Amino acid sequence: MQATARRLSVVSATSCARRRLIRDVGQIKHQMRDYLYLWHDPTRHLLIASGIELKDLAPRASASGGFLLLTHGYADAIYDPTSKFEYVAASDIPALITEDVYSWGNICWADYSGDSFPALTKRDVAELLYFEHTGELLDGHIALPSLGNRFLARGHDDGWFLSLYYDSWSAMVDLLEQLELLRSVEGRTEVLSGRSGAFWIDDAGVVEEEATLDIDSLLNRRCQKREAQQDADGNPH
Repeated sequence: MQATARRLSVVSATSCARRRLIRDVGQIKHQMRDYLYLWHDPTRHLLIASGIELKDLAPRASASGGFLLLTHGYADAIYDPTSKFEYVAASDIPALITEDVYSWGNICWADYSGDSFPALTKRDVAELLYFEHTGELLDGHIALPSLGNRFLARGHDDGWFLSLYYDSWSAMVDLLEQLELLRSVEGRTEVLSGRSGAFWIDDAGVVEEEATLDIDSLLNRRCQKREAQQDADGNPH
């Protein structure tokens, strides 16, 4: 699949939702599948997501500049001696999205505006450090003036869990519209409307889902339901 292909990870031999793995030369290769879980909290300008990888978002999110990488494992990030942060210029985003981001574990990023990395104020550096450390906003600020960003993101196991703050819903729609599953799936208008709620999206369409941070339990339940249906239909898993 293209940028919307999804991976399942594994926590135990009995974990249904994270069972689809293969080993290749001693490394775990993650088999992909298509799904999206989106929980939107408009009062906080926050989207909780599963099924979205960095490569799905980076080209569009960095369209006006580049990426500030707060927590990452990218060896070719550029060091900014003033802020002590690392970043990826827009021209290097294609190389970034070829990385095995899943292997980094945790990731935290923001976009920035401009042809070069901006000179950050001390206040904005403090805001970014607080967000990196806690995953929360220091003073409710998402768009930081000296950074010129639209998003603040923090995730774990790329494609598994993502917490994404946005400055405006139109900016978020700009990202979501690029996801292959949302280009033609029935019910996409409801997802992109900006209303509060949680949705499960796959090839069958869009259904309302429980609002939860427990992605493991959610996907285990979904996987078990699918396998039960396959058993009933006489199809192999």
